[in-house]
Amino acid sequence: MKIGILTFHCAHNYGAVLQAYGLQEYLRSQGHETYIIDYRPGYLTRNYKAFNIRFWMASTPREIVYKLRYEPFLWKHRILRGKAFDRFIRNRFDLHPYVRHTNFSDFDAIFLGSDQIWNKTITGQRYDEVFFGGNATCRVIAYAASMGRGTLSDKDRERLRQYLAPMTAIGVREESLKELLQPLSAKPVYTTIDPTLLAGTEMFEKIASPPASDRKYVLVYDLSPYKREVLEIARNVAEKIGARIVELDAYPLTGFSMRYKDQTASPEQYLGYFRHAAFVVTTSFHGTAFSLLFNRPFYTIKQDNPADLRALSLLEKVGLTDRFIPLGTVPGCNPVRYEKVEQHLASEVEKSRAFIDDASLKLIFHAYPTNSISTAPIRRHSNRWVQGRL
Repeated sequence: MKIGILTFHCAHNYGAVLQAYGLQEYLRSQGHETYIIDYRPGYLTRNYKAFNIRFWMASTPREIVYKLRYEPFLWKHRILRGKAFDRFIRNRFDLHPYVRHTNFSDFDAIFLGSDQIWNKTITGQRYDEVFFGGNATCRVIAYAASMGRGTLSDKDRERLRQYLAPMTAIGVREESLKELLQPLSAKPVYTTIDPTLLAGTEMFEKIASPPASDRKYVLVYDLSPYKREVLEIARNVAEKIGARIVELDAYPLTGFSMRYKDQTASPEQYLGYFRHAAFVVTTSFHGTAFSLLFNRPFYTIKQDNPADLRALSLLEKVGLTDRFIPLGTVPGCNPVRYEKVEQHLASEVEKSRAFIDDASLKLIFHAYPTNSISTAPIRRHSNRWVQGRL
């Protein structure tokens, strides 16, 4: 089948591009003709320009002085980092042009997700209809879609009820989002695992670039405003295991402390940093996901905000809530017992694969509504999934 994926593929964000790559490659491995639909809304692309006027408009006079001090250095880093992401997008994705108001009639199905495509704080303070399928006349499947928050207004509920109704199948990334959306949909809402974990370790090891140095390090990947506190936890870990600190900076626009930082890493180098880290300290959902994928010892730091829901949902699934620690913790360096984790993870991956398989079978029935195909084995597979695989 010909499948298009709508997600944040053009964001200069490691998790965004790697989850898109993971879903593309997984669907291809199942025999589907798969494309990333090249939808680039302004609310995403303007954040990654070398010069962003909003960066200065949203600043106090004191912040502007501080930014002016470091801007010449940061500007160079943003250029290099942007080129690395553009190269990944150009070389790793099979892009299909997006046409405004398209009905996607040249596809058998559109997959929505993963990532926070339904988060209004990202999509211009409104729901972006494109990320709900827009005017699609083909089948629409949400896969591991995320919203990034835990409450809905009455207006949001009504709008989401309308958006969810035409979908063929609905899969979301967090259990909390499933609980929010299920009352709004006549169809079942399932939790499905992030595409990075669905795709598996081998797929990402093939493209990972190892660090230039073989020195032992604690990797810090922090998206929070609590830089000093997170680094303090990392320093405690580094001292105990005799390692240096390497910090990946996700947002060079705001990164003024140059110590320990790599601000120009490509997505392939990002994978290499996780693959070879002695320990990981992160506030990121995808930092947590890649720690699990590469079997790294790690801590995910609580932020006491809605961002916690994403990482906590994943850690609950794999039985590792003890690796979710608050700011100010002086942690030990206990290893992660990955034998049980991998059992939990394999179960979640199997459920998500079954979700995709079942949605694909619905597409087959839609494409061949007559008795032109044998449906007996298909029904057995579908019933097995309904009875317990999800």
